[in-house]
Amino acid sequence: MEPAFLRINSSTIRWELTHFSGVPGLGTYQLRLTLEWSPTKYDELERARVLLAGDLEVSLTQDAPKPLAQLQPLYAVAFADNTQGTSARIDLRANVYPGQLEMLERERSGGGVKLHFRLQGGLFRTARPNDPDDSGGISAVFWQDLVYRLRPSDWLEVLEHWKYAKGFLIQVPSLTAPESSPAIKARDELELAIAHMSEGRYRDAVAACRDALELAYDSDDKDRHPEMGYKAPGIESADKTARFWLARRGLWAITHAAKHRDEVTDTIQWERRDAHAVIVMLSALLEHDPPV
Repeated sequence: MEPAFLRINSSTIRWELTHFSGVPGLGTYQLRLTLEWSPTKYDELERARVLLAGDLEVSLTQDAPKPLAQLQPLYAVAFADNTQGTSARIDLRANVYPGQLEMLERERSGGGVKLHFRLQGGLFRTARPNDPDDSGGISAVFWQDLVYRLRPSDWLEVLEHWKYAKGFLIQVPSLTAPESSPAIKARDELELAIAHMSEGRYRDAVAACRDALELAYDSDDKDRHPEMGYKAPGIESADKTARFWLARRGLWAITHAAKHRDEVTDTIQWERRDAHAVIVMLSALLEHDPPV
């Protein structure tokens, strides 16, 4: 990721985001970030301390930045004696709530994310041991805005850490054991559909659900229960199994439009909510009636 630069008084510090990951919490998602500060003139900051605070904002494409979370440093920034190195490490945390993440993903629509650090702090120096006139203390305050552009793959990796890609809705269950070969293949296609949706490829997501249906139940499944007919005139007397099959037959009709192109289906614009709905429905049906 690209480095940025910060100035404190006459000192220039090279900043670099060296670690960016996510950890799922209780009712929240936590971002874990590590910055490395490397002053260009280390003697000006040797043995100094920086108390840091700030906010994290995000922007998408050309949109203006929007507040996301408060940045929480784990400790004061400490520049050691230059015999111990010429850089300092800063570990930060930020908590993102489910509603915020859902809105961010809806607006991101498969694109990249820019992180905006709105930082402020104070620089404290310890007294120089060989200078009796130097009592140390606060020597500078600063405000700085820094921007990091994340590639879509960087952001998707964090979503995986959060298990958001597979667990963005509690209604999306995993298939229960024992798993047959068709069930495993169908689950793989379902996970592919979720990945496509996360990357903004909604037609591909719905088409992958169509492939999962065929792998799970074979292509003849859509023509079962012929006595019900396409419009299901026998629905009033159908049993529970047949009624659940009817829901599956509806999915065949939806996913067919994403899998096969013709004059009608080419005009369909697939959206995130479409892929979202198909994935949730197919997950529930696979859970209810696992392939054998």
